[in-house]
Amino acid sequence: MNKILRYSFVALMAMLFGNSYAAEGTSFLFDQNYSTLFPTLKGTSSNESHDGDFTEATTSTSVDGFTVTVSAADEGASAANRIWQNSPRLRLYSGTLTVKGKGIKQIVFTINGTKKFNLTPSTGTLTDMVWKGETDEVVFTVGGTTQLSSLIINGDYDPSTPDVPTAANIVALNALANNTAFTFTGEAQVVYLNGRYAYIKDATGSSLIYDSSTSKLANLAIGKKIAANWTGKVSIYNNLFEAVPDAVLAVTEDAPVEVTYPEVAIADVVATNMNQVVVLKGVTYTAPDGKNFTISKGGVDVNGYNQFGLEIAAPEAEKSYDITGVISVYKTDVQFQPIKIEEATQGGGSTIYSWESTGTAVETGGKATYENGETDESKYRVNYKNGDYYTICINGKKANMDDAPGTANGGYILVTLDNELKTDDAIELTGYITKNEAGKEASIYFLFEKGDGVDDEYIYGDAANIDPAVGGKISTHTFKVPAASNGSKSFKMSRNKAGTNVFLTKIVITSGGSTGINTVKTVRVADGAIYNLAGQKVDKSYKGVVIMNGKKMIQK
Repeated sequence: MNKILRYSFVALMAMLFGNSYAAEGTSFLFDQNYSTLFPTLKGTSSNESHDGDFTEATTSTSVDGFTVTVSAADEGASAANRIWQNSPRLRLYSGTLTVKGKGIKQIVFTINGTKKFNLTPSTGTLTDMVWKGETDEVVFTVGGTTQLSSLIINGDYDPSTPDVPTAANIVALNALANNTAFTFTGEAQVVYLNGRYAYIKDATGSSLIYDSSTSKLANLAIGKKIAANWTGKVSIYNNLFEAVPDAVLAVTEDAPVEVTYPEVAIADVVATNMNQVVVLKGVTYTAPDGKNFTISKGGVDVNGYNQFGLEIAAPEAEKSYDITGVISVYKTDVQFQPIKIEEATQGGGSTIYSWESTGTAVETGGKATYENGETDESKYRVNYKNGDYYTICINGKKANMDDAPGTANGGYILVTLDNELKTDDAIELTGYITKNEAGKEASIYFLFEKGDGVDDEYIYGDAANIDPAVGGKISTHTFKVPAASNGSKSFKMSRNKAGTNVFLTKIVITSGGSTGINTVKTVRVADGAIYNLAGQKVDKSYKGVVIMNGKKMIQK
């Protein structure tokens, strides 16, 4: 009885003490505000519901710059850490409770009359549910059933100073609003540097760091990584995103890496791709008028702007060029700002293989809609028009491809040639995705014949990304034939992830030295698998028109 009275007295004193700090401290009222503190929870837990269970470490919304993180319960624990249906709502049985914020000096816990309280701090002292110390983070280990109604934090938060958001990667940085101060906690690689402009990239995207004085960029070099935890402010200048650093940027000790720029289609020069450094191949351009000129390919034009002061020679008639540059914007205009212009490869560049769809595929709502009105969302399908391919779909759901390309029973497209492939030949693919599940890069694997005359022995080539970020957007990419495949006459293509539909609308092979166009044969091989005209796999009992190894036949 005395012990119970003691806990009740402590709880009362804690509430009174907390109220005395209410004007200065920061309150986390789990009983009243659990839904706004932990918005990802579905609700509360009870004997019939687990909606309030913490199944993973969950950080609360920030209150005055402070956060509370509740871990999942330890494996094998008798109950989950959770928000209960009635007071005291925050109920912990194992794991940890972490309080984080600037200059935490005191935390007062309220247990609302219960005697269930068992926490051990990683630093500071905890006496009668009042923690004292000085830190930016304290982790409380839950040693037994602990039931909390609230906690009040007293620290160095200054409400007159707004919180500075952090960006862990470039996609988060690019999402910040104009004039937002930030801390960039990730590492980004410098891919191009010119005066006041430093273009950066990480696995999530590309961006621009701008310094009018250039002094804050003094340590940077192409291929080097910028060290994490630099601060700055967002500037949206005439619709161009710029990250303006507060101080000189430091680089990591990693050696610089060689930077290569991806080839994109001219149709990809759009505002959503701003600050990417890319290559446009086989384009033409007009003679510059001051800084302005026009870049063209296949009837598509983009505005060229000589931002970096290149000496741009007048183009020669009947020649095409490879232009490396930056996709940029100025007000409502999209610009391609060159950093290098080269004449397209001569002597090579002759087409030795060319296949292009004879119909038009349009991406609408996750489905490919074809000229004949047929649609396809998740099934395997090869569409025909007058007996010829007009769109090739690589999709393993019906071809048992799973994650491994070219496996037994796996589906693939086999391209065979009359002449041998050479190391400097290039394969250009144009295509798009109609289904792209979260976290799955949709790529095409090349499997090249070894070139030693032995049938069915293939090696892996490059994985060709066909616009992994945006489903339904047509893009073109070029990949080189690997040296180990020199002399081969065929290659296979299969997509690398289940759950994605990769459609090819064009395949072009360009020779580094040969001339003329080969006789080509494009077939869909699936180890003798038989399909009806709807793309469904059937067996030998099926009657009617079927497709096997890319050929139509009548099965009786």
